[in-house]
Amino acid sequence: MAPPIERLASASLRIFGDGVNFAEISGRLALLPTHTHLKGEKRLGTQVYSHDMWLFEVPLDRKRRMDDHVAALWERIAWQADYLRELKGRLTVDVYLSYYSNWPDGGVLVSPKNLEMYQVLEIPFQLSIVVSGEANRGDTVETKGEN
Repeated sequence: MAPPIERLASASLRIFGDGVNFAEISGRLALLPTHTHLKGEKRLGTQVYSHDMWLFEVPLDRKRRMDDHVAALWERIAWQADYLRELKGRLTVDVYLSYYSNWPDGGVLVSPKNLEMYQVLEIPFQLSIVVSGEANRGDTVETKGEN
């Protein structure tokens, strides 16, 4: 029997470039970052980061739908849309969406109202998709999480 189908999603606001002021961003957005790093800090092995970065990942269960992650992020940052657009003048501001599944068929849904974030912030919609694992089309499978 094949393993249960998994569908995992996440949404993160990323602000990166040279001279990222972590304290200013955290204060203006009233959010604590999930991750920060400075240019030159060690990454993996001998690799180093090529820029500073402030990142906030929505604290939702990854088994929740992608639409829920996008909505939760927009609810937290919409009130500072002008500030985020202003930051784009000197730093890169984007939303990183990640979707993982061990099932070859599937996809994500983002409702029109949740796409508003991309229009207001004037950023492209981008999605990282990883599909791997043992689940097969011909097997009977159990579903874990809906996306």
